[in-house]
Amino acid sequence: MSQPRGAHAPARLLLGVAAAALVVLTGCSSSSTDTADSSTTTAAPGGTTDSGSTDGTTPGTTTSDGTGTSTVVAEIDNDDIISALEASDPDLLALVDTTYMSWSAFGGFTIPVPTGTDPATAIELCEAVSEVVYEGADNSIVIATEVTAGNIMGTPIVERSGESGTCAAV
Repeated sequence: MSQPRGAHAPARLLLGVAAAALVVLTGCSSSSTDTADSSTTTAAPGGTTDSGSTDGTTPGTTTSDGTGTSTVVAEIDNDDIISALEASDPDLLALVDTTYMSWSAFGGFTIPVPTGTDPATAIELCEAVSEVVYEGADNSIVIATEVTAGNIMGTPIVERSGESGTCAAV
């Protein structure tokens, strides 16, 4: 018994969609061995990482190195900051309330500290965090007091607007 003309069209369409998805997924994956110019991540002294990334890029994006090779920029997160402070500045890490430490999708980190933290100490903390944050992208850093679950921005006491900025009391 023969099927009506076009009866296999839904199966062909589904097969085509599956093949397109596979092409997209395969194209999205990357390998650091594709080219001799690819980026690698290595541990640097003090617990920071070196992603081989270009300054001023957004975490998780790709950049071109001028030879047509693209590299993925390392995404820096709270765990990277905590690890670096733990290794190089444990006394500063002791000030940080890691429960409410946050990264904003708008490109910045809020580092909560206790109310009454000395501005000079907050600037020192900001500088230590800068050593980690600017390995990845050009994020802002805010050292803040009174950070809670209901107020994750808290009250800023020290800010750094980006890699080209400096840590300064607000």
